Amino acid sequence: ASYQAHLRQAEILIRMDAATTAHAMSQQVATILRKLDFMTQQLSDVWSERGASELRRAVTKARRALPDGALAQVAVADQNGDVVFSDLWPDDPSSSASPASISIADREHFRVHLNDGCLAPRLFVSRPVLGRISLQWTVQLSRPLCSGPKLMGVIVISITAQHLSQALHDLFPEQSDIAAIVREDGEYLARSTLLDAVMGQSVPATRPFLSVPDQEKGEYEAKGQSDGVLRYFAWHRTPGYPVLTVVGLNKDEHLASVLDLLRDSVWRNMIGT
Repeated sequence: ASYQAHLRQAEILIRMDAATTAHAMSQQVATILRKLDFMTQQLSDVWSERGASELRRAVTKARRALPDGALAQVAVADQNGDVVFSDLWPDDPSSSASPASISIADREHFRVHLNDGCLAPRLFVSRPVLGRISLQWTVQLSRPLCSGPKLMGVIVISITAQHLSQALHDLFPEQSDIAAIVREDGEYLARSTLLDAVMGQSVPATRPFLSVPDQEKGEYEAKGQSDGVLRYFAWHRTPGYPVLTVVGLNKDEHLASVLDLLRDSVWRNMIGT
């Protein structure tokens, strides 16, 4: 009974560690998204009030305010979904290097603003897509461009999935423990390791946070989707945004030292008896 009590206490401490880390990560992700949301609003105002040339200069400043490689592209689409501005395009629209017409009318981050986007303008976080201009896996952060209740277009900031994953990788550089950012529908946005393996995929439908949309946080125990490792998982919703953070700690590795001590104690007591 004493050994079982020690083991249960060790499991409780590991679960608490996972829950604390998931909560701290959710606050960090919220801070990142608030910064990007504010940046999107500022760039929207520049486009609406001062046009393409000023927006290009504003994007240059925005890139300097973010880590290298974080911002893949800033683009503007008109009300039909046709891209009318990209900071990856040359300054001279008549240049021979200018791309052919590109449409994002079929993209989720455009369509979500079509019906009532201007009644309650908000930042939308897309599932990762392979950019048609940037050619990178990116998460699209979009906001409607409005004239009163009328939708005039959509501005899109493309953030690389690699940038979102870097902070997670700094916390968990090895594959035994993992951290991830997922949308509320379970789609991966970032992961501490094996990022390429999960891009375009979702967590298993059995994960509990998918069935309790009103619950702020929770825990569960499960085997990893990509490696089959049994982990203690904790998750926490990000305040103000439709994403959540998930932390998974390798059960066998974190209990190994405790189990070794208990086995040693068993042998000592057997021999002593």
